[in-house]
Amino acid sequence: MAEAEFGKELDSLKRDLASLKEDLAKLADSLKAELMERKEGVKGRIKAGAEAAEAEAKELLGQLQESLKRLEGGLKERPLLTGALLFAAGLLLGRLLKR
Repeated sequence: MAEAEFGKELDSLKRDLASLKEDLAKLADSLKAELMERKEGVKGRIKAGAEAAEAEAKELLGQLQESLKRLEGGLKERPLLTGALLFAAGLLLGRLLKR
């Protein structure tokens, strides 16, 4: 009688373990799918952020180029003033470096 009950308990444990194994496999698949979805979401946000940063960098580069063109134009319009300013800056720099 004890052997019959032991056999039943053993069979019950085997079924429970098989069921647990299936549940764990389903959970692993579910987690994998969830992680893949999140990965794609993160990749999308990173790409959007990179595109926004690139657009901002292009805009800043354009502003910098425009400022340099204005500065260059101003220097070309007043060559004597430009020369005098550069001479004065050279003298000042020379004095600072002597000390």
